[in-house]
Amino acid sequence: MIGQQVWRWGWLIVAAMLALSIWQFTGTPATAQQSGGGGMIATRVAVIDAGAVFEKLDETARRQAELNQFVGEREREIKAITDQLQAISDELDAIRGTVSSNDPGLLTLRNRAVRVARQLRFEQEFAQRQIEERQVQVQLEMFNKIAAAASRFAQREGIDLVIADDSKIEIPATLGLQQFSAAISSRRVMHANSAVDITDAVARLMNNEFAAGRP
Repeated sequence: MIGQQVWRWGWLIVAAMLALSIWQFTGTPATAQQSGGGGMIATRVAVIDAGAVFEKLDETARRQAELNQFVGEREREIKAITDQLQAISDELDAIRGTVSSNDPGLLTLRNRAVRVARQLRFEQEFAQRQIEERQVQVQLEMFNKIAAAASRFAQREGIDLVIADDSKIEIPATLGLQQFSAAISSRRVMHANSAVDITDAVARLMNNEFAAGRP
């Protein structure tokens, strides 16, 4: 239900400017920096696929269930109004042809049908906005948790820079020229050795913390 592709693309911006600034400073991929004494100190770099972490998390199932419950409640509200409109329509069908077009009862039913139809359209649009807002809220909360966990893991392991790995995201050939150019120019990771990929490690860390009851 949550648009995973949109979710993943949104996260690829994370740390991209940091990676670019290091590239421009060194003239080479970020592997070392000059120390204050003139020597070189190693810079440890890792990559992470935040979308893949999300899919591996035990908490994801719980949040998805909560979202499904919310959507179900909205759907039941919409169905109640739809049933009300259908009942009015059935009443109109039953008396159509048996009374004059200006019959007070017929006019009352028609006015009710118009009001309920307007209410239905409003509630459908409002429910859609509510669902989208809830989806964004869940995605943002989970992203913040993943970013914080990646930071904790990096500090524990002595990693200096964690870059969002966009190397697995395919660029569709159906994009327009402007969108295609933007996708190419925003690509930050062309290749990442699995040895510097901390995706699974961060997912394990978060699952352990979730099992232990840590928020």
